[in-house]
Amino acid sequence: METTKTLRRKVDKGDSLSMCVLAMHVFDGFMARRDPEKGFELIQKAKKTGSPYADYFLAYYYKHYDYSKKKDEKMRTLFSQASQEMEKLVHEKEPLGCYCYGMIHRKDTDKEMRKKVIDCFLVAAEDGMTEAQYELGMLYSLDKKKEKQAREYIYQSAIKGCHKAQKAMGDCYRDGTLGISVSLKDANEWYKKAAYNGNHVAMKHLGQYYEGIGNPKRAKYWYKKAEARKQSIRIEISPGFFLRRDFLLSLLYNILVENKELISARAKELAYRTSSQGYLSHTDFLSLSEQNEFFLFLKEEHINPEQGMLLGVRFRMYGGHAESDRKMIFFLPYYMSEEEFVNLQDEGDTISCLHVYPKNKKFADMLTHRDYLGALMKLGYERDQFGDILSDGVDGYVFMNNQVSSFVKDELIKIKHTTVETVEISPRECPFEQKFVEETIHIPSERIDCIIGEVFHLSRRSAQELIGKECVFVDGMTMKNNSHILKENNRVSIRGYGKFIYLANAYTTKKGRLCTKVKRYC
Repeated sequence: METTKTLRRKVDKGDSLSMCVLAMHVFDGFMARRDPEKGFELIQKAKKTGSPYADYFLAYYYKHYDYSKKKDEKMRTLFSQASQEMEKLVHEKEPLGCYCYGMIHRKDTDKEMRKKVIDCFLVAAEDGMTEAQYELGMLYSLDKKKEKQAREYIYQSAIKGCHKAQKAMGDCYRDGTLGISVSLKDANEWYKKAAYNGNHVAMKHLGQYYEGIGNPKRAKYWYKKAEARKQSIRIEISPGFFLRRDFLLSLLYNILVENKELISARAKELAYRTSSQGYLSHTDFLSLSEQNEFFLFLKEEHINPEQGMLLGVRFRMYGGHAESDRKMIFFLPYYMSEEEFVNLQDEGDTISCLHVYPKNKKFADMLTHRDYLGALMKLGYERDQFGDILSDGVDGYVFMNNQVSSFVKDELIKIKHTTVETVEISPRECPFEQKFVEETIHIPSERIDCIIGEVFHLSRRSAQELIGKECVFVDGMTMKNNSHILKENNRVSIRGYGKFIYLANAYTTKKGRLCTKVKRYC
């Protein structure tokens, strides 16, 4: 696979971390042919390079492939060595080293060591490591004076997809802890997220919930899934050490990102997670350019996008409404039918829609897409958490990751000079219909530069410049060819100008020009 090729190239160049990561996958036959002996050789090779992570990862080998009586002794020795080797990384505040050191000592009861562990997790958490954010939040939760920090770090980990953090958020809403008011509705929303991410405890809680409201069929479904998932869970290697595929995949993802394979790496990572752990996974919202990268990746892998399969896993693209520009890529587990997926998304399982409207329309500004986007960015969220923004100048509808929707709802109180109110609805409930006008145009040919120029009243040269700057997209694919011939129902988007659908059915006029129609969105 292309992914393992990238790893092997870095291994050949002597990258010790890549050696360790590849070894982990070779141990299990995960993404590569299973060969424990080869994995052991890779770890030993990494150890010879002086890698501070080698002993840490070598414990995995002894846990699963060493059946001698001295196995536990070997593992204790390895943790001790790894801890000493990582002291330098901790001193230098290297995020991964800090995280590994924290995991080795996270159950130590010594006060000084506990403080050091918290400092280590803090370094890794501030670097964006999801696992570290969760661990830090849970340590902070033991101190009543740190409840706010605990809540913030657990939440940050939860919105990034950590199922343990999502389950913890559900517990907070269920029990009213960490300064959060009791809300069974919010609790079960978080449990649902954690359950779809493979958390068996959250599945059990959902079963109890449905049993309590008198839905035995749904309760039985979640109880059954909880038991099945429980049997397949990876166990802790030893006290203080936890090695999960989520963590390995994160390391792999970071390595691939360094090689500028961001979209393909993320897609493969999610496909593997869905395949191996059996839960629905998805990307953040992707722009048209990012979607184009995904399509190019599929083309390189000789995958037909219409088939909707990647590495044996079904994928679907969805952005909240039929005409979405910004979309998420979803990877469906084997047990989820197409109908169930559509219903879940239409009901707002992953994407929510925020209806934004002026508190007093009489004194409201005319609000544009740019105004909405500016207000959302000022709240401190990344653009990839938001999908399309639809507005008629008065009311607006913002599609977003539902893991941030409740917070945006509370924080978004003003856009430009207009005080606004918000209501969270499901995509299915969104009443907004994008307006368009059907226009008849006369063109010399069906070349894309001719059509763009005519639709947006641009010179042919200006249209070609837009294509040259990769600002033109046809059905999500970046257009680079000025002479490309549009086909019927091709959807064309031009950054900064708008979008239209080419209706074709062209005929030649008496003057030799082609007469055709387009639907231009207002």
